[in-house]
Amino acid sequence: WCAGVPVRVCPFSKLVSLLLNNRVSQQRSRVDKHEAEYNLDLAKYCGADGTAAPPRIFLTESERGDGRELVAKLGFGPDARPVAIHSGSAGSVQNWPLEHFFRLGQKISNAGTPVVFTFGDREQDLPEKFRRFMGDSHKNIRSVQPGQLALRELASLISNCRAMISNSTGPLHIASALGVPTLSFYPHLPKVTSAKRWGPFGNPSKNKILSPDEETSPMSTITVERAYTSFTQLMI
Repeated sequence: WCAGVPVRVCPFSKLVSLLLNNRVSQQRSRVDKHEAEYNLDLAKYCGADGTAAPPRIFLTESERGDGRELVAKLGFGPDARPVAIHSGSAGSVQNWPLEHFFRLGQKISNAGTPVVFTFGDREQDLPEKFRRFMGDSHKNIRSVQPGQLALRELASLISNCRAMISNSTGPLHIASALGVPTLSFYPHLPKVTSAKRWGPFGNPSKNKILSPDEETSPMSTITVERAYTSFTQLMI
């Protein structure tokens, strides 16, 4: 308003809507649609048609080449396409347990597919837990240290992976937008953190989501065996 911006859009439920001139009635807590679709409804007031489409991230050939170099530097073969596993999250949602991710990585590695674990900048404790769990017994598993890669470097690495396995977190959506198959874990409750609102958007054939069988069951009830079966199905 002070800057003279003519179109100012916001959900009517937000206090800041008092300063805006296009107040959209939305009840996002009901989870009637995906977060992206809620935001597309707002974008209509800025001239967009609001049509939903899978998001895409575009990398240059140079960036994709950098990703291949990163894979090679991890100690895999020159043509290797590992499975990326991002086991942490920002803590805003119930997560699949860390050790489940480690055990799933072992099963994938034992089947002959290389695995790379990535960690967020604020997950400084996870690499040590990873080392203690893995020991020296899994030579086909590598890890990238927190803060080692810039955002587009991480995207270039993911673009050279066979799949991404993750909780509800940013790298999962990067993988989906790059067209990399994903396997992810989401709770049913609370509903506002469920896959219906925050799951990978678009490309359902490439994005497999696992949730507990019972609505109130903890995430730990999703077994490693079930996750591995879903992973193998995703790779067909």
